[in-house]
Formats: sequence, C-alpha cells, structure tokens
Amino acid sequence: PTLPPAEAVAELEALKAAGFVGVRFNAGAFEGGLTSEVGKALYKRAGELSLPVGVMAFKGLTSFVPSLEQLCKEYPETTLIIDHLGFFRQPAIGGQLGDKASNDEAAWQGLLSLAKYPQVYVKVSALFRSSGEAPPFNDLQPRVGALLKAYGSERLMWGSDYPFVLPGGFPLPEGVTSTPAALSYADAAKVTSQWELDEAALSALMGGTAARLFGF
Repeated sequence: PTLPPAEAVAELEALKAAGFVGVRFNAGAFEGGLTSEVGKALYKRAGELSLPVGVMAFKGLTSFVPSLEQLCKEYPETTLIIDHLGFFRQPAIGGQLGDKASNDEAAWQGLLSLAKYPQVYVKVSALFRSSGEAPPFNDLQPRVGALLKAYGSERLMWGSDYPFVLPGGFPLPEGVTSTPAALSYADAAKVTSQWELDEAALSALMGGTAARLFGF
C-alpha cells in the first residue's frame, strides 16, 4: 500500500507467480484509504489474478464499510474476505481484556450488510478476540447463527489465528504468558463442534469453504 500503483501491482503479480492463492490487506495501512489509487489498483488486479483479498480492520470494520461497498460494486470479480468477524469486539488485542472490551454493534451490522454482495466471505476466526467468554466462546453462537442466515455456510470459514491462539491473546501485558482463552491448535479446532451447528455447516466452516475458495 505504500508503493506507487504500478509497483504495487507488480509485487502482487510476483506473489501470484510464486504460488500464493490469496492476499490480505491491512485496511488501516492505505494512505488515502482502501479506495485510494493504489488500493483500487491492487484490488482490481487481485480479482484478475483470481487472488481472494482478505481485509483485516484491526480497529473495527465500521469506518471501512463504505469503501468496501464501493470496491464490491466497482470490481465484483474480486473475492473479498472479511477477517476475524470484522473485529466487532474492541479493543481487538485479545482475550486478556475481559470487561474492558466491548462489542461495536455498528461494526457487526456493517459485516452483515456486506452479505448482499455474493463475492464477500467471512472468516470465523480469532475467536478469543471476538468473545467475552472463555472457550468454547458460547456467546459467539448467536453471532455465527446470524452469519449463517445472512451469508450461508458456503461463505463462512474457520480460522485459528495461530500462533496467537496458543497464549490466548496478543500482545500480552508484560509478565503475562497466557490468558483463560489459551488453546492448543487441536483444541481450538474442536470449538465449533461444541456449538449447535448442523453437519453441513460444520463441514463448510471447518474446511469446505476454504478448500473451494483457495483451490486446495
């Protein structure tokens, strides 16, 4: 995002040539926003290269929704993936905050609103960042239910946020090595099976969607 558009696109093409099957944009790293000249150039070219674009809005999705809608309308051939449930829980540093974090319902509604674009997907990921509870993060079940209704299971995919899932947060305060949200990768992958999901939704969430989207 810091390069001139032509140079940025060349870097993207080099990633494709090296075998990458997707890229991720840090939404806050684009001077001038996601719809800046370089933002549009990268997003458009990613679609032409069949590279899904993940968007990480670490400070929350709310302020980026208008730009994402614009990109979806102008470049519908580009697949968009919203990372980490849109970071609707803020601050997003992880499970060590407890009651010091709160839910940004505007960000959540923004995430649901993007479902009208069929090329938009959502990563049900970094659950320790989005939940106000310890594993198995049961407070997220209604949220995932709403996503299933809006997007369908075929546009949702799980992600662990490895390796940060291991201590249950990142960054951690000095002297703290883990939080109540700490999980091994294997245990993290079992969390969704403890929710009330049917077999088809669980299969899509835990690999089917990602396999189809990334050509695995």
